[in-house]
Amino acid sequence: MKNFFEENERALYTPESIFNRFDFEGGEIPGHALEKFVKAISLLPHDIIDYAINYCAFIGEISENSSYWDFDIGYLKGKNGIIILNSNLWSRKDICINFLIAHEMAHAINRDKHIFDSWGPEKRADRLAIKWLSKHYKKEDLLKQASYLKLKN
Repeated sequence: MKNFFEENERALYTPESIFNRFDFEGGEIPGHALEKFVKAISLLPHDIIDYAINYCAFIGEISENSSYWDFDIGYLKGKNGIIILNSNLWSRKDICINFLIAHEMAHAINRDKHIFDSWGPEKRADRLAIKWLSKHYKKEDLLKQASYLKLKN
C-alpha cells in the first residue's frame, strides 16, 4: 500500500505539475516548445527537477531579430544558472532535446563556468546526463548524443 507521502511526492513530478511549478511569466520558453521542455525536465531525478525549478533560468528562443534581454529581466533574480537553449533545438528528436537539457542541467549542478580550458567539464556533464537518463533510454543511444566523450583533452 502506498503511503500519503509517496503518492504526493510522485504527483509533484508529473509533467503537468512540473509545468505548474515553473514560473513561465517571463516568456523564456516559447509556447510551441513548452511541452517538450517540461517532458525533458520530468525525466530528471527529483532533486534535479527541484533545482531546475528553483535555481535555474531557461531561455528557450533567441532569434536573429531579438537579443538575450528581450524577456523579463526580473526572472533572473535569485537564479544560480542561466541556460540558453538554441531555438533550433525544438525541431530535434526527443532524445536529443532531453539529453541536451540534462547536459546543461549537469553544468548548472556542477556550477561550471562558460569558459573551459579543457573538455573535462563537458565530459562530466555528458556522463551525468547519461546517468540521469539511463532509466529512460538505452545507454548506447545516450552515448550517441554524448559528443564530448569522444574528444581527447
